[in-house]
Amino acid sequence: MFGISVGVLLSEGLVRVVQRLREPPDERISRLIHRASDDPELIYELVPGASGVRDGVPIVINDDGFRDDPFPAEGTRTGLRIIVLGDSVAWGWGVEMPQAFPQVLERELNAARSPDAPPHVVFNLAVDGYSTAQEVRLLETRVAAYQPDLVILAYVLNDPDVADGGLARHFTSSPVALVELVRQGWRRAAEPPPPPFDGRNWDHEYHFYIHAKHKARIEAGFARLGRWRREHRVPILVAVVPVMLFEPGTPYPWQYLHDYIASLCRKEGLESLDLHEAFAGRSADGLKLDEWHPNAEGHAVIAGALHAFIHALSSAPGDATEPRP
Repeated sequence: MFGISVGVLLSEGLVRVVQRLREPPDERISRLIHRASDDPELIYELVPGASGVRDGVPIVINDDGFRDDPFPAEGTRTGLRIIVLGDSVAWGWGVEMPQAFPQVLERELNAARSPDAPPHVVFNLAVDGYSTAQEVRLLETRVAAYQPDLVILAYVLNDPDVADGGLARHFTSSPVALVELVRQGWRRAAEPPPPPFDGRNWDHEYHFYIHAKHKARIEAGFARLGRWRREHRVPILVAVVPVMLFEPGTPYPWQYLHDYIASLCRKEGLESLDLHEAFAGRSADGLKLDEWHPNAEGHAVIAGALHAFIHALSSAPGDATEPRP
């Protein structure tokens, strides 16, 4: 028994050493700017005050624990207060912080306000790697304290997946790395195919596959969004970010999923915005870093579409843009 225990411990040590040696520098930075959350549903969160450089892009986390400028002090007079929830897209993966669409949106809103009006504030609460379930939990636990007039949830078509760029494994894995490797391998091997999605079998394509596999969880998450909206009487806009693989004159393969998310929004009394329409007539090639992440120009397109939507919303009866005392 003693010999077996020693062998397990040696194997465990070897696995951990190999994992650290194989860890790329950018992944190490990701691990260091995140920490385990006390909330098991959030899993992890950003470290307040942390900083680093990843993929050549500087990252600075503010004192509230988000990649944004310092938030206004309590009691500061402001105009419209908007919360952005999302994953690495809203966070601004691969672009400088001022180029991420929440920052661009804030500048556009303030450029359009009266000179004597208090500034509008867009709070970027996006966390890279978060799924919709984590974003909803963040809404439930943190957002009300910022007294928002509008919440924007940037929905990306990979959001239902549990894959998160490898972040959660640093904070949820078994304390025994060897056991965790075996567990993950067994789970993948035993995973059944997803049930048909609205009568169709989508296991041939990733984005449809994860929406079929996690359909019940997706709809439960949207029900939670609806409950929060009704309880707090704050509008929620779900902005669906397109897969950045589109070309002018070519059918967009994922429109069905955009329409599905819009139907969930209607059911729960949420606003929805199909951001693929904002890119109409343009090729994704000059607007993306990869299939999910826009470049600075792509972020500017998203910010422009959101600005137009907010202008239309705030011009409707029940305007929520009055300055806050």
